[in-house]
Amino acid sequence: MNWGFIIKRSFFLFLFTIVVSGNMLAREGVKALGAGDDAVIISDVNSKGLVTNQGNTLFKVKANYDGVITIDSDGLSDEIGLVTVFTNNYKTIVTQSLHRNEKPISFISKAGEVYHIVWQLKQDNIDIVWSVEQLEQKGINFSNAIIASEGLMEVNHDNGYDSWFAYTADRTGEVAFSSYGQTTENTCLFVYDKSCEIVIGSSNFAKGTLQSEVIVEVKEGETYYIKWSNAFTNAAYKWTLAYL
Repeated sequence: MNWGFIIKRSFFLFLFTIVVSGNMLAREGVKALGAGDDAVIISDVNSKGLVTNQGNTLFKVKANYDGVITIDSDGLSDEIGLVTVFTNNYKTIVTQSLHRNEKPISFISKAGEVYHIVWQLKQDNIDIVWSVEQLEQKGINFSNAIIASEGLMEVNHDNGYDSWFAYTADRTGEVAFSSYGQTTENTCLFVYDKSCEIVIGSSNFAKGTLQSEVIVEVKEGETYYIKWSNAFTNAAYKWTLAYL
């Protein structure tokens, strides 16, 4: 009997149980804090000059757009503590930050979704003045994808996110989605079917380069989703959609 293997497996199962249990307890604790629905509601009227302290740590905001929500403050640093953004009634963590490098906290938002912002401060006698900004971003996800057409188009990843396009085929045939020959950037491409759940093509090494090209047999009237990933670049570049 391999006692070493059994002991090692038991240890990792024990460690996994502790981690999962800890995360569940943390979420339950936060949910209990918000159970009375006493979170401060953030709107366009009060989105600037918000104040957080030990007596005021729960906030919620309803997304106006498919886009990006940014939390910012001149006082952000890793000395403050932890900020966690939840959705789905505190069941899902959207993002979590210790304010490293004093950078704003940004996350992708879905129009109509409610996001709970929870501050966990290290210090008792501190007031943090902060703000929330909402920006609509076309192409931030498939639900508000940019409409694509034949010819030359542009991707811009300067917001730090993927860029989505949707193409409804005006005829049946082979179509090439390609950044090959249009840029020197290291691009990454995924093409999905109309459900946006099945990848029907992907590329990030077309013809021995760092560019991307996917050729798909399209059917007239059907919609295809094109995702240009920011995995390897935050730059802007051109790409083409062409029938072969």
